[in-house]
Formats: sequence, C-alpha cells, structure tokens
Amino acid sequence: MSKEEILRSERRFIHLLLNDMQLVKRWLDSDLDIEDFETGHKAVLEQIKNSYEEGFLLTRDTFMTYVSSANPSPKHKIAHEVTFDTCFAAIAKNGDYPALEKQIISNREIRKRENALNPLKDSIRNTKDNGALADLLRTGADKLCPDKKCSENKLTLFLACSPKTGPVLVRV
Repeated sequence: MSKEEILRSERRFIHLLLNDMQLVKRWLDSDLDIEDFETGHKAVLEQIKNSYEEGFLLTRDTFMTYVSSANPSPKHKIAHEVTFDTCFAAIAKNGDYPALEKQIISNREIRKRENALNPLKDSIRNTKDNGALADLLRTGADKLCPDKKCSENKLTLFLACSPKTGPVLVRV
C-alpha cells in the first residue's frame, strides 16, 4: 500500500469518526491507538477522543479553537485546517468501518516489522562484512514476526544490499 493510499484510508476512517458517535466509541474500544496513525492525523484524532469524552462529536470550529489555543504559526494552523477539511470531505459509509479498521491495523503491523529491521539495515550499512546478514538469518523470524502471525498477513520481505545504496527492503 502506498503512502497516499494509507493516508486516504486514514482520512476515510477519520471521516466516519467525525460523523458517528457510535463509531467513535467502537474505535476507542478497539486495539487501535492514535499512535497507529500517520503523524498529520494525530491532532484530529486526539480532539475526536476529547470531544467524545465530553459527549459530542468534533466540529471544525471546535477543532480550530483547539488549534488556535496552541498559538501555532500560520503555516501550521493552515496545515491543521487542511487536514481536518480533507478528512471531513472524505467519502466513506458506516459499512466501510470494518475494512478501514483492518487496513489501519495491517499498516501498523507492516510499520512495526519495518521498524524492527532498522537496526539490521543500519548494521549492514555500517559493516564491511556480512555479519548483519548472518544476524538477519539467525534472528529474522523473531524480528520480522514477533507475534508469529506472518503467514496470516501474507507478507514477504526481501533484503538486498549493494555498496551504493545499502540495504533495500522490498515488500510483495
């Protein structure tokens, strides 16, 4: 899934949360956390959560009041405004919620696995021998799949290394 597809699915998910109190409750009761989303969406999600706890859905005016209270630069204020407006204008139906939730969980798992490989990629980049590759072969299963559910996600990773580019991770 490309970065733009990830952002699009998150926007659609947030759109649902901006329009349905029951879906906000469902999200808060799920194992999805604000940290599972892209950075640009976290402020909106935080305010959706705060609004829900106060008993109402987040509105644009309420969100912009929150943003303004932090005294952001004009550039950051506009960025938050555009993020909210883009999420609000996204097209999704309540029936899309399960599929969008599943996509976000899948993206979270992929991000975790990629982050687990970062030390190995750095080691390969900084080592003249193939010690890091041997480490990958010895402990790769644990690093790539700590929860032992790789086969369920049908995720295959290839690690290639060249002196020019360093390690390259390919997902298929």
